[in-house]
Amino acid sequence: MPEPSYKLANKAKFGRNVEDELNEWEKNLVKSLFDQYLDGKKGVEVSELVKIMERLAEDECVLGKVPNCTPDEYPGLFKKWDNNEDSLVSWIEFRNGLNAWPWRMVELPRL
Repeated sequence: MPEPSYKLANKAKFGRNVEDELNEWEKNLVKSLFDQYLDGKKGVEVSELVKIMERLAEDECVLGKVPNCTPDEYPGLFKKWDNNEDSLVSWIEFRNGLNAWPWRMVELPRL
Protein backbone atom coordinates (compact mmCIF):
# COMPACT_ATOMS: atom_id res chain seq x y z
CA MET A 1 0.00 0.00 0.00
CA PRO A 2 1.47 3.41 -0.95
CA GLU A 3 2.29 5.87 1.84
CA PRO A 4 1.41 9.59 1.63
CA SER A 5 4.38 11.66 0.48
CA TYR A 6 4.47 13.83 3.63
CA LYS A 7 4.50 10.73 5.81
CA LEU A 8 7.62 9.40 4.07
CA ALA A 9 9.35 12.78 4.24
CA ASN A 10 8.48 13.21 7.92
CA LYS A 11 9.63 9.67 8.71
CA ALA A 12 13.03 10.41 7.16
CA LYS A 13 13.37 13.62 9.23
CA PHE A 14 12.08 12.18 12.52
CA GLY A 15 14.23 13.23 15.47
CA ARG A 16 16.28 15.64 13.36
CA ASN A 17 15.96 19.26 14.40
CA VAL A 18 18.03 21.68 12.40
CA GLU A 19 18.60 25.33 13.07
CA ASP A 20 17.85 26.76 9.63
CA GLU A 21 14.38 25.31 8.96
CA LEU A 22 11.16 24.41 10.74
CA ASN A 23 10.07 20.83 11.30
CA GLU A 24 6.41 19.76 11.14
CA TRP A 25 5.90 20.14 14.91
CA GLU A 26 7.19 23.73 14.78
CA LYS A 27 4.99 24.51 11.76
CA ASN A 28 1.97 23.37 13.77
CA LEU A 29 2.92 25.86 16.49
CA VAL A 30 2.86 28.61 13.86
CA LYS A 31 -0.66 27.59 12.77
CA SER A 32 -2.29 29.09 15.87
CA LEU A 33 -0.67 32.45 15.03
CA PHE A 34 -1.82 32.17 11.39
CA ASP A 35 -5.37 31.31 12.50
CA GLN A 36 -5.61 34.60 14.43
CA TYR A 37 -5.60 36.43 11.07
CA LEU A 38 -8.10 34.20 9.23
CA ASP A 39 -11.30 35.63 10.74
CA GLY A 40 -13.55 33.34 8.68
CA LYS A 41 -11.63 33.91 5.44
CA LYS A 42 -10.03 31.24 3.26
CA GLY A 43 -6.61 32.84 3.65
CA VAL A 44 -4.72 35.96 4.67
CA GLU A 45 -3.51 38.92 2.64
CA VAL A 46 0.14 39.85 2.17
CA SER A 47 -0.20 42.76 4.63
CA GLU A 48 -1.33 40.27 7.29
CA LEU A 49 1.51 37.89 6.40
CA VAL A 50 3.95 40.73 7.07
CA LYS A 51 2.40 41.12 10.55
CA ILE A 52 2.74 37.37 11.11
CA MET A 53 6.41 37.57 10.15
CA GLU A 54 6.95 40.47 12.55
CA ARG A 55 5.46 38.36 15.34
CA LEU A 56 7.55 35.33 14.33
CA ALA A 57 10.63 37.56 14.46
CA GLU A 58 9.75 38.24 18.12
CA ASP A 59 9.47 34.44 18.65
CA GLU A 60 5.86 34.71 19.83
CA CYS A 61 5.31 31.03 19.00
CA VAL A 62 8.21 30.10 21.33
CA LEU A 63 9.98 28.07 18.67
CA GLY A 64 13.44 29.14 19.73
CA LYS A 65 13.91 30.10 16.07
CA VAL A 66 13.18 33.30 14.17
CA PRO A 67 13.19 34.13 10.44
CA ASN A 68 16.70 35.00 9.30
CA CYS A 69 15.65 37.86 7.03
CA THR A 70 15.03 41.57 7.43
CA PRO A 71 11.61 43.24 7.79
CA ASP A 72 12.20 44.95 4.42
CA GLU A 73 12.27 41.51 2.79
CA TYR A 74 8.93 40.31 4.26
CA PRO A 75 6.51 41.62 1.57
CA GLY A 76 8.53 40.07 -1.27
CA LEU A 77 8.58 36.62 0.33
CA PHE A 78 4.93 35.91 -0.43
CA LYS A 79 4.46 37.15 -4.00
CA LYS A 80 4.60 33.70 -5.60
CA TRP A 81 2.66 31.84 -2.88
CA ASP A 82 -0.88 32.66 -4.00
CA ASN A 83 -1.22 29.55 -6.17
CA ASN A 84 -4.93 29.99 -6.94
CA GLU A 85 -4.58 33.77 -7.50
CA ASP A 86 -7.36 34.80 -5.10
CA SER A 87 -5.15 37.44 -3.38
CA LEU A 88 -5.16 35.28 -0.24
CA VAL A 89 -2.56 32.85 1.05
CA SER A 90 -4.12 29.78 2.66
CA TRP A 91 -2.62 27.89 5.59
CA ILE A 92 -1.45 25.11 3.23
CA GLU A 93 0.28 27.63 0.93
CA PHE A 94 1.89 29.33 3.95
CA ARG A 95 2.84 26.05 5.65
CA ASN A 96 4.47 24.71 2.49
CA GLY A 97 6.48 27.93 2.15
CA LEU A 98 7.65 28.33 5.75
CA ASN A 99 11.11 27.08 4.84
CA ALA A 100 11.42 29.32 1.77
CA TRP A 101 13.68 31.53 3.89
CA PRO A 102 16.33 30.49 6.42
CA TRP A 103 15.69 30.45 10.15
CA ARG A 104 18.14 31.05 12.97
CA MET A 105 18.19 30.19 16.63
CA VAL A 106 17.15 32.89 19.10
CA GLU A 107 20.00 34.39 21.10
CA LEU A 108 20.26 32.93 24.62
CA PRO A 109 19.38 36.15 26.53
CA ARG A 110 15.98 36.23 24.76
CA LEU A 111 15.17 32.65 25.71
